[in-house]
Amino acid sequence: MGMKMHPPLAFLFLATVGLIWISAPGIASEEKSDLDALPRAVQKTAKQIVGKSKAEEVENTFENGKRAYEVEFECNGKEMAAVISPEGKLLQTDDRMSVGDTPEKIRIAVLKQFPHGEITHITEESFG
Repeated sequence: MGMKMHPPLAFLFLATVGLIWISAPGIASEEKSDLDALPRAVQKTAKQIVGKSKAEEVENTFENGKRAYEVEFECNGKEMAAVISPEGKLLQTDDRMSVGDTPEKIRIAVLKQFPHGEITHITEESFG
């Protein structure tokens, strides 16, 4: 008998409105909310970006195949995220929009391609 391959649990779909994240239930992540646990250079940049807002989640991630840190926070009622290199360089900022803000034809196309997925959030990205 052949071995059945399982599709990846998280998919990334690039659209003109930004990035749409789809995930399957039960995905574990390494999310924390403690900026002080980050390397010093990352802490410094994160604290400048987050300002007086509270960091909601801090996550180890990769950007272009290299380790990075994502800091999620709320600013003026918007869900935001910043991706920072280990050296403290701001790589990108994300404005996280509600799923309802996505044009319906894009939601339908994504869910058609990934029928068992769920759109968890959409981001508009700014680099550097």
